[in-house]
Amino acid sequence: MFESRFGITAPPFQLSPDPDFYFDSRAHHEALALLRQGLANDSGFIVLSGDIGAGKTMIARRLVAELGGTISVAQIVSTQLSEDELLCAIAIAFGVRTEPTPGQSAVIALQRFLRKLDKAGQRALLIIDEAQNLGANSLLRLLDLMAAPRTLRRWPLQICLIGQPELANTVALPSLQPLRQSVVASYHLGPIDREETGPYVEHRLRKVGWSGLPAFDAGAFDEIHRWTGGIPRLINQLCTRLMLSRFLAGSSNIDVAAVTEMAEVLRSEIGVGDGKGTLHSPSTARDAAPRAGRPRLPLGSDTGSLLCVVTGSSDHAKAAALMRALRAHPELAPARLVRIYDNEALTLTRSLFEGLDAEASVIDLAIPPEWPVGAQASELAAGFTLVLEQALPKAAIFFSDTAAGLVCAQLARSQDMAVIHVEAGVHGVADDRSSIDALATLRFCSDAPPSVISGELHCAGSLLADAVLATAHLPSSRPELPLEERGGYALVVLKAPANTSDRQVLAELIALLRDVSRDLRLVWLVDARLAAQLRRFRLDQDLDDERMTRIPPQPYARYAGLLRDATCVLTDAWSVQDESSALSVPCLTVGVLPARSLTITAGSNTAVGLNRALATRVVWDAIFNGGKRQGPPSLWDGKTGARIAVHLSAQSPLTCSSPRSQGLRTRE
Repeated sequence: MFESRFGITAPPFQLSPDPDFYFDSRAHHEALALLRQGLANDSGFIVLSGDIGAGKTMIARRLVAELGGTISVAQIVSTQLSEDELLCAIAIAFGVRTEPTPGQSAVIALQRFLRKLDKAGQRALLIIDEAQNLGANSLLRLLDLMAAPRTLRRWPLQICLIGQPELANTVALPSLQPLRQSVVASYHLGPIDREETGPYVEHRLRKVGWSGLPAFDAGAFDEIHRWTGGIPRLINQLCTRLMLSRFLAGSSNIDVAAVTEMAEVLRSEIGVGDGKGTLHSPSTARDAAPRAGRPRLPLGSDTGSLLCVVTGSSDHAKAAALMRALRAHPELAPARLVRIYDNEALTLTRSLFEGLDAEASVIDLAIPPEWPVGAQASELAAGFTLVLEQALPKAAIFFSDTAAGLVCAQLARSQDMAVIHVEAGVHGVADDRSSIDALATLRFCSDAPPSVISGELHCAGSLLADAVLATAHLPSSRPELPLEERGGYALVVLKAPANTSDRQVLAELIALLRDVSRDLRLVWLVDARLAAQLRRFRLDQDLDDERMTRIPPQPYARYAGLLRDATCVLTDAWSVQDESSALSVPCLTVGVLPARSLTITAGSNTAVGLNRALATRVVWDAIFNGGKRQGPPSLWDGKTGARIAVHLSAQSPLTCSSPRSQGLRTRE
């Protein structure tokens, strides 16, 4: 996406290991030299360990590239296999045919293969990545594989074990002493030095034709090293995000402040850090090699449409409400749903799309949300560019402020396309994501005046109010939970990374929930990401009791029913605040308060943060007095989609017969 802006030919900081980008740092030089030395032996094990993202796979691929076909090489990357499955996988990797039955037949076939190599005076190298996942029994089977018959001194086979630091603990087991005696070379790969960080970044940039843009200020490389700990993968992630942010900001300079800002954003979004102002946390990071994020459905039909670009469940709910209203205006171009992430949002909101035939024309980019931000941005740019080129839309409609939405909005504007921002002007602070407002050709707000944008803004109401008001009273919205207990229940929804990615904050929130549960039963909607965080922080023990029930995210109709019947709601999510206000259900905004402050105290919302005493008082008021049930804003009447549709129908470029290249005519 940013390549042409900086005059380079390709992304310089890809996460997938490419030996052409190998950087000969001190640590990598020593590791590669030791591996070469190990290969000088006829047989034996080579062990290479290191933290996630340190460059172990890069070194292995560099070594294979140097061999140039002189040795038969096989590589195994999936190691969570049984002993027999591992041997079969090795045979397949070497191109050896085995019998249908696993186990010993694979050993015999491999030994036959090695005998032929020996007669031809050739050798074989087996590289096993992620070897820390291998158990002791699997490693012993590998040792047995190398045991040659009496007619041979040894098989012409070497095995290179590559893994995380836990690999050393496995190899040190008493039962694996025979394997340790067969190790001919061993090295633990550490990070690159602070002095090498700048040369590493510039080396990768020069590989793609860098001529000095973006420029790095004095101290920027030191700040990059401070945040990443010298781990190449983290450097790549941070530098990709830095270049993307400079591109979107129209700047060609990276200074210390820019590095700090992007590193903090990256840490909050991927949930990695040691709590001391760094990203470096090898024990919790995970490799996530990118794959192409490409639309799953053909794009050749229904060109000239209105693209509704969505991320999570609330975006889907808003899009469904708008698409239903647009259906009453056949003069408008057809609307299509563009899903950015591979998540369950469409499944949960499917009832909202009934009768719209929306799923038949969904464009699904299917980007895994667990990917690092840099990988997401790269694949999103490629995938959405393909959508724009093939679908030829008239406009792109965005429903919230997200970094992913910003990337798509920037791409749409770069092709002179109309950008429509729904619920604009709700930012509490001016951050880079609020730039969607600045890019928008047409803006609609829910009720409050804009806080950080200028220009025309149309007040239309809340699409979430449309969705929840139309759903909450359907028969399918009845909760299927035993909630007859006197006093009702409080619905809990926690989503904000600021609350779920920080152990101390999450622990304080759980303490607050425990206090509340003494007076009111809790029903807590816990998604997969939050469940993983609770396990990771060891905060999931003893949470389930008769006063606190955890359930997975529910289909939207059932969720709306839970919300409608709740005594009150505890949340950190903007969308839940708005839905609660639309139904006049008392809502406590908990945790680290979000930057958007305009609506925290509007409607039925009360900001309590982490104040347990205040939370208890607000809950008591909800139990005994009905709580704060201030009505929603006047335009939250379930007709927001209709108002937006009427306005869009007056924009000639958005009608079925108009070309995309015309600008939007603003209605007086």
